[in-house]
Amino acid sequence: MYFLFFFTGICDLISPCYGKTGRTVSYMSYISAYMLESALFYGHLHGRPILDMQCHMLISYSGLAVSANLVYLLYNPLSIVASVLYCCLLVLHGLWFCEVGFIVLSPFPNKMWKLDSVAHAMLANVFFCWTFIGVAVVMSVIAMLTDKFCSRRIARDISTRPLEMNGLLDSE
Repeated sequence: MYFLFFFTGICDLISPCYGKTGRTVSYMSYISAYMLESALFYGHLHGRPILDMQCHMLISYSGLAVSANLVYLLYNPLSIVASVLYCCLLVLHGLWFCEVGFIVLSPFPNKMWKLDSVAHAMLANVFFCWTFIGVAVVMSVIAMLTDKFCSRRIARDISTRPLEMNGLLDSE
């Protein structure tokens, strides 16, 4: 699994040398890495307790969502919404890895989760949903602030340029 992400780093390093083909190879390496990571997490769940299965299935779902978004970005590279969603899904995927570590392998000896409890599995689902909502809110605020400050700067730059710079007069 980790070799695939090492391979994506190699593809990222050599992709500028090959133009559009390199970008496509880079996207495809990330898509394959996240899809195979999801398949590996899905494949090693047999015989595990319900909470462990649920947490790892949610990791698989978030990895599949990242790869589906990358497929969309491969064909629509200028989509701002897809780019923000990609960032959101990556942060969700990473945060959920950390949360699964705290749920399944609790660092606190007195606060153990019951791995066979259906109620704790449902609570893990609720934590995943709240994590997604929190990440979406934070990413939306960042996107709105970026739009606000960038659009103000672009408007200021356009209004202070000479008339020739705006392309209204032909230079001879």
